[in-house]
Amino acid sequence: MTPFTRLILIALFFLTLGVGISSAQGDDPPTPTPDPGWTPTLTILAPDGQPLAGDLYLLGAQQPTVILLHQLYADRTQWGDLPGSLLAAGFNVLAVDVRGHGLTGGDIRWDLAVEDVGVWIGWARSMGIQGAIS
Repeated sequence: MTPFTRLILIALFFLTLGVGISSAQGDDPPTPTPDPGWTPTLTILAPDGQPLAGDLYLLGAQQPTVILLHQLYADRTQWGDLPGSLLAAGFNVLAVDVRGHGLTGGDIRWDLAVEDVGVWIGWARSMGIQGAIS
């Protein structure tokens, strides 16, 4: 199984988990708010200099971290209440704009977008977020 396939399967698992949490609670899941764990949209640079945009919802550096990758022609804001459901379940959330989408901009390049996920994971680890996906 390739690392990209593994990442997609993990993302789908957590997407399903978020839907299950929402319906199991019988009420609306909490919506992420700017205080205390939300970081406004941040930008990091890919090795080729392309700015990559993402939103970080951080419960704690030791919590497991989920990276949300949007669909084609969407962006990191498409997730609705899923980040809130994941936070309620104890996960940090990093929602990113893939190349050619949202604030990341540039051209759609799936070969580089896969590498960009590794850049985000490396960034999270460098910031001390120990729960970043390995």
